[in-house]
This record gives sequence, C-alpha cells and structure tokens, in this order.
Amino acid sequence: MNRALCVLVPTAFLLGLSGCNNVVSNEPWFTAADAQGAPELRDGLWVKIGDDHCRVKLEKPAERWPECANSFYVRGGEWLTMNWDDTDGRKRLFEGWTSLSPILAAGNPVILQLDEGSEPQASTSDPDEIVIGDEEPYWRYSYGAVRPTELDGQGRVVAFELWVVQCGPSPQRELKAGVEYPLLSLMEGYVTDRPFPGLTVVGERCTAESVDALRRAAGANRDLGQVARWVRDGWH
Repeated sequence: MNRALCVLVPTAFLLGLSGCNNVVSNEPWFTAADAQGAPELRDGLWVKIGDDHCRVKLEKPAERWPECANSFYVRGGEWLTMNWDDTDGRKRLFEGWTSLSPILAAGNPVILQLDEGSEPQASTSDPDEIVIGDEEPYWRYSYGAVRPTELDGQGRVVAFELWVVQCGPSPQRELKAGVEYPLLSLMEGYVTDRPFPGLTVVGERCTAESVDALRRAAGANRDLGQVARWVRDGWH
C-alpha cells in the first residue's frame, strides 16, 4: 500500500499551518484558560501575503485582492475566513464565512492552536487535492507560533509574524540535476528525518510529548515566518 500524503485543509492552509512536516494532535494542548495574558489582536480586516512577488492594493475591497493576499476577519476571539466564488474569472463573489475559534496561548513563543473540526471527505477527483490514506490519520489540531511586531495606541496587535511549528528540518534528499520530479513524488516522504527533541513522527507529520517540546520546536524554525497585518475596521 502506498504511503498516504499530507492533507491540505483549506482553513489551515490559509494561515500557513497545513501540509507536511508539522506538529499536530487529536487532543488540544491548550484551552481558553491558556489565552489569559496572550496578546490581543485588533478587530477588523487582516491580510497575510504569502508571496514576496504579490502585488495587492489594500485600499480595494478584499474580494478584489489577488489570491496571494489571504484575508481574514478578526472579531473578538473569532477569526472568520471568506469564501469566494471566482468561477467567472473576473471578480470574486462573496459567498459567506468559515468561522474559526483559534486559541492564542500565552507564553514564549505565543502558540496559535487551530481546531480543524471534523474529518473532511477524501477525494480523488482533483489532482490538486491530497487523498487521506490508511496510514495517515486526520489530525484535528495544528499549531503555529506568533510574534507580535507592531501595536496600536491601545496596545492591540496590528501586525504579527506567524510560522508553522515544524517537526524538524527538511529531510535530506538528493535530487538529481536535470530530472523533473512530479509534485506528488516530492511530497512523499517530506516529513523530517531529524525530528526536534520531544517530537515523534507519525506518517508525514509529528506529535509532541509535552507543551515544552511543542514550544521548543516552535522556537527552532522561526525563520520560516510570514507577516499578517491589520488593514482596517470592518471586513470589506
């Protein structure tokens, strides 16, 4: 039986927490009590730009931003991602919300715990989707690390660096020059072969033995972070 590949969960992918080689769990490491003392994000429209070449005019409505500019709306402890219909190829049409209730757990570094909820249905109809296989379970929680980089006059976070908590450095694979490698073959075996202390590789991801191990891993790959910025009040 072929080894299963990583599942790209849309909400986690938006925030950069989806894919292979990341720390996951089926039971939460953090509860609402752990959010006491964590930084407060300013309510309103936010953007996370995942491409250094992305060109976006933030003064335009969010539905007119390019796909490389990922938008989300913060309302108290709730984060809402926008669902769009872009089938006409000209303008994305707003179709509703996906509500997230992430936990920002206070500490060094601050940990973002994202609950992906129930298991999605596997599908082989789209080559861009990754199939859930027998050897790769669906994991409910994924983890990132957050470092506030800018505050407003009221002490609320208006910019922060976010990075996925990885299992370890990328595996050492020797790729031959001049050879084309299919995307799926490159993703197979992508999980690290050198997990950080306190982490155990399971399939193409890993689990942590403790919160301390999770935080140590978060501090070991900070250079992979991206910046999210507050744009304006309201969601549009």
